[in-house]
Amino acid sequence: MLLLVAAPAAIAATVDEVADALTSDGYYIEPDAEPVDEQELAAVVRNSEVGLRVVLLAATPPEGAPALAEDLLDEMGGGTVVVVTPEDVGTSASRADPGAVDRAFDRAEEQADSVEDLPGYLAAFDEALAGQAGSSGGL
Repeated sequence: MLLLVAAPAAIAATVDEVADALTSDGYYIEPDAEPVDEQELAAVVRNSEVGLRVVLLAATPPEGAPALAEDLLDEMGGGTVVVVTPEDVGTSASRADPGAVDRAFDRAEEQADSVEDLPGYLAAFDEALAGQAGSSGGL
């Protein structure tokens, strides 16, 4: 069983536990992660057009944010998982290629600040990724 250990003082959660939170709530916020408006984050997830699920961690896991995003997506079976740490962002999407994900992040960077307005940034990412799906006939 894979464990997420962000910091010695933090509570470790398994991939299964995080995936369960993503399935039930759409997001997982680790204790000691950067503060975020949970209501805004929940609204972004609820209104997502690409099955967005968000994980906020206090530190980068040993395997890295991208690998964790892939593990969580495998556990969940589909959608778009974004893992955010203070040092890194990892994404895995079942219906988008890495180039489309990168372009969506570039568009989000133009519209919102990931540090000052994480929910706005994620909403812009979601909209950009969904727009690419619409313009290319589907992902």
